[in-house]
Amino acid sequence: MSAALQQGLGYGLFVSLLLYVLKTTGNREKRYQCLLDNMTNKFNIVEDIKEDVKEIKNKIN
Repeated sequence: MSAALQQGLGYGLFVSLLLYVLKTTGNREKRYQCLLDNMTNKFNIVEDIKEDVKEIKNKIN
């Protein structure tokens, strides 16, 4: 009987730890997606500046 209770406790701890890890991983994934979106927007700004510089160089030459 006590062996069954010990195993049940171990399984319960395992399940609770698994759920905790899944929750924190989901939050981390959301933060990474937000970071990637911000970096993409900034990269687009740099690309726009690059095109503007090309236009200016063409007008000068």
